[in-house]
Amino acid sequence: MLGRNIRFRTKNYGVTRKMFLTLEVGEIDRKIEIALEHKDYESAILLERKRNRLNKKLKRIKRRESKK
Repeated sequence: MLGRNIRFRTKNYGVTRKMFLTLEVGEIDRKIEIALEHKDYESAILLERKRNRLNKKLKRIKRRESKK
C-alpha cells in the first residue's frame, strides 16, 4: 500500500531531448554567423552564452548516460 503513493522522480533523456538540443545549438550557430556578418557583436556574444549553456546541458546528459 505504501509503495503506491510514492513516486520516483526520474529524468528520461531520450533521443528526442538530445536531438532537440543539438538542433538548437545548430540554429544558434547560424544566428551567430548572421550577427557577425552584420557586425552586431552584442547579439553574437549573447548567443554565444546561450550556446554554452546548451552545450553544458548536452554534456550533462551524455555524462549521465555513460554512468548507466
